Amino acid sequence: MAQINLTVKERLIFSGTLPREGNFLQQVVVRDLLKKVELSKQEQTDIELTFMPNGNLTWKEELAKDMTVTLENPEVSLLKSSFDNLEKGNKITQDNLSLMEKIKAL
Repeated sequence: MAQINLTVKERLIFSGTLPREGNFLQQVVVRDLLKKVELSKQEQTDIELTFMPNGNLTWKEELAKDMTVTLENPEVSLLKSSFDNLEKGNKITQDNLSLMEKIKAL
């Protein structure tokens, strides 16, 4: 087991780091990970999350709280594999860099 501390931004982009396709077990792990990091309706209200007409999201950073997520071994393995695939494909961006650093450190 491991833990990862995620900001609101990292939680919002988290799904983009996971495989969209895979075998049954991988997709069960993906689903479980997404449930762990999703923002609840209450959190969205608390941070005043707003969907902008251009498709962007905004929120009041001063109201946002980081979340510590406990990860099981299969989840850590999937995240590390996802990191490796993004790294090999040159898909690391400034937007996902902080999340990638945290996953790499697991």
